[in-house]
Amino acid sequence: MLLLQGHAAETHKAYAEGWKAWTVFCDLRNHSRRLNGTTAIDRRREEEHLLDFVSHLPLSVNRAAGTVKNLLMAIQWYRIMNGSDD
Repeated sequence: MLLLQGHAAETHKAYAEGWKAWTVFCDLRNHSRRLNGTTAIDRRREEEHLLDFVSHLPLSVNRAAGTVKNLLMAIQWYRIMNGSDD
């Protein structure tokens, strides 16, 4: 809970929106939302999914670079909160 106290309510809201964008993207492409591959092949596939997500945002939904960065921070935060490594 200490980690949760370190973020303002607006940050939580932004991270929730970022996580939702990631989950919708993954669901539409039938990809796993989790990024916890244990093999090099799994991690490479997850990296490609993230790169697809990052390239999709500015091209398809007109997101700025700063927004894309925030969405990636949201994914990272959710991973950490669920026990994954940074």
